[in-house]
Amino acid sequence: DAVRIGLSKHDINDFRAGTDPRGNRWGQKYGEIQQRVLKGEREFLDHLGNVEDLITGPPAQLAAGCLTLETGRGLPVTDFKQTLNLRKASVGSTVTPTRCGASWGADFAEIEMNTVVLAETNAVLVELSSRLEQTILWNFSINPVADLPEPTFSTGNGLGTMTRQLPLDCGYSVAIAHPGEGHASPLGIHGRLTFGGDRGKARLILAMTTNFDSENPLDKAVEIARAGQSNPADLLAGHLQWWDNFWQQSSVDYEDKAIQELWEMGVYLLGASTRPKTSPPNLQGIWNQYGNPPWNADFHLNTNVQECQWLACISNHPELQEALINKMTGDWYDNLKAYTRDNFESDGLAVPLCVDWLGRPIGYMQLDLALSMPAWIAWHFWQQWEYTQDRQLLAEKVYPFLKEVATFYFDVLNKRDDGRYHIEMTQSPEQLRVDKYGKNHISYGSDATIDIAFVKTLMQSIIQGSDLLGKEDPAFVARCRDILDNLPDYAAKEGVLIDYETCFFHDGDAPGQFKLSHRHPSRLTPIYPAGEIGLHSPVEELRLGRDSYGEFRSYGSDGFSGWSMAWQAVIAARLGLAEEFEERVNEFRDKYLLPNGVSSHNQLEENNDLFQIEALLGAAAAVNEALVQTSGGIVHLFPGVPENRSASFSNLRVAGGFLVAAKKEKHDIGQVEIQSLFGGEIKIANPWPGQDVLVCGDGEDSKAVSGKILVLKTTRGTTCRLTRKKI
Repeated sequence: DAVRIGLSKHDINDFRAGTDPRGNRWGQKYGEIQQRVLKGEREFLDHLGNVEDLITGPPAQLAAGCLTLETGRGLPVTDFKQTLNLRKASVGSTVTPTRCGASWGADFAEIEMNTVVLAETNAVLVELSSRLEQTILWNFSINPVADLPEPTFSTGNGLGTMTRQLPLDCGYSVAIAHPGEGHASPLGIHGRLTFGGDRGKARLILAMTTNFDSENPLDKAVEIARAGQSNPADLLAGHLQWWDNFWQQSSVDYEDKAIQELWEMGVYLLGASTRPKTSPPNLQGIWNQYGNPPWNADFHLNTNVQECQWLACISNHPELQEALINKMTGDWYDNLKAYTRDNFESDGLAVPLCVDWLGRPIGYMQLDLALSMPAWIAWHFWQQWEYTQDRQLLAEKVYPFLKEVATFYFDVLNKRDDGRYHIEMTQSPEQLRVDKYGKNHISYGSDATIDIAFVKTLMQSIIQGSDLLGKEDPAFVARCRDILDNLPDYAAKEGVLIDYETCFFHDGDAPGQFKLSHRHPSRLTPIYPAGEIGLHSPVEELRLGRDSYGEFRSYGSDGFSGWSMAWQAVIAARLGLAEEFEERVNEFRDKYLLPNGVSSHNQLEENNDLFQIEALLGAAAAVNEALVQTSGGIVHLFPGVPENRSASFSNLRVAGGFLVAAKKEKHDIGQVEIQSLFGGEIKIANPWPGQDVLVCGDGEDSKAVSGKILVLKTTRGTTCRLTRKKI
């Protein structure tokens, strides 16, 4: 009987953070822990923790209110339909009353409602129409949260307003422009709208502004609402143009339309949830409506934030990863540096497992000891450079950030007598060990596979970055090269990758192999995201990757999550396991996708569904990797698409800044187009193995090339076309 529009905004938070305004504090310094581990001490590891074991009132994103339109009140409604149009980023709602009223002379008509959250303005535009004149009630109210200040509501001159001041200088205002009646109460703003028939459409515009947007958020909200009221057509036209431009950046066509829809929904959600000057998506994107959000709707940095970003660059939307870069080097920087100094006594830069919107640590020390996280974030910085080729970005943000993260690892790595650099005390994310009483404990160990993989990518990136920029820091780069050359081998046992070289089990130290279902594919990181093992690898190394993936899957899916299933789909695509890619994607869709098209953290069959965003974005990333991927500097086309499956894509971006378009009809690949945005060399695996390829550039005659790997030299702004040479 009603349409409810839940409102949230990335910068509306409860910033209260327990007793320390900088966030959670560790109970011990890392250096002390490392030294005790090196001395052989182990029992103390079960008692690691924060200064306070439980921080009360952790910071959390807040639901910012709810706009309700009572479209079916007083009417026997026979049908209600609601459709999300991804191309227009709009929601259409149709309310259909019963038709039996005609028997006593009454006539009822459907109510049509269209809702958009404007792409470039902090406002919601609602339009209502009907064949007959209709009157409905509407209201705007705030989700009650204990111990938070109540808002103030007022109305007048066709405008309803709200102001709310939250703790620690977080305030926001709402202005609602409406054509009908309205009044305020302590509980909200209420109104009446009449529309339809000769009256035509009714429009309601809600604007929301925080004190992070403007010094006078109420005045700014009123300005936006009034402007929308006087010229809604321009607002809507700008919105539609933004999304039209967005969708022209890339496209995917997959024979199994359910898989194509996963890609489209994932790209849409990322486009809707972040902008360069806002924030990366948190666990709920920006769509938190919980009064007490799961895990505080924070930023988890041991996979969740990262998985949200995997599809940005390759989907030709690198701007959707800019917020992560900007937060790490801007708003969050000072708090991350303080965290690193306080806990690691390092002048470098580390990241904890969980941060709030201000970049303050709000998780637990035991989980912050996953030392892969700083280098994993650095991997995203390097990806931003590789896909954009932005020299200014490389010089001003990417390379300096990589150096600070490397400085952190200089301080925590330990060079043993074997001449190798070891991580003596770390955690392979979310892996547990069991004591003699059957109780689970967080596992710790040395030389976790995930750590080694990301430290490798970090050192490689610094060496390449220094060469590109001509940096005068040879000693720093030499140290990175020394570490790269002398890192331990990946931990492996029985022909598969394992979590740790050494795990500190309760019955003694031993190789960190866990023969059980484990949702975090941390030991498979050398396959993805690190990309060291893949289709470019020698036969034995690729077999190690495939066998390790098979072993990971061999324990079943107990305890898995949506984000884990999506990550596994990416790994399958990276290994060229096309049937496995589709199986994992379909399992994700069947077990973790809610009816409205968004993803659940838990399996739906467990009756414990919990909305989170990263899994759906990870599934979209898996589709990208199945269609085109850069592995060891070599571009592979359709590596994760089954042979009998048709698919095509346009303007997917690969490393080096190339846009690729290709079409596959069952077993046959047609013409391939490569647009060079910045010039340079591209290596591509021959789409027609064993056959010659005709290459035709802009205004050039075709020339034949051959080989397993085609090496093409390009100039900025040109397009080359590849076709199979006919015999």
